Amino acid sequence: MITYTTKEDEGVTMAVFTSDDINFEVPLTGIAEDDIQAHLQAQVDIAVEMQEMMSQG
Repeated sequence: MITYTTKEDEGVTMAVFTSDDINFEVPLTGIAEDDIQAHLQAQVDIAVEMQEMMSQG
């Protein structure tokens, strides 16, 4: 489970958290509460994958 805080940015609710030494600010507007954890994990997975690709190049 990803622990996060929220902040409002121009009417958009953002989840703010750190995972794998990466700071995230992920928009939550339009995401159902039951889907938030999966949405956040998907963003972490994408960032980690991109980081791995860049370190190989």
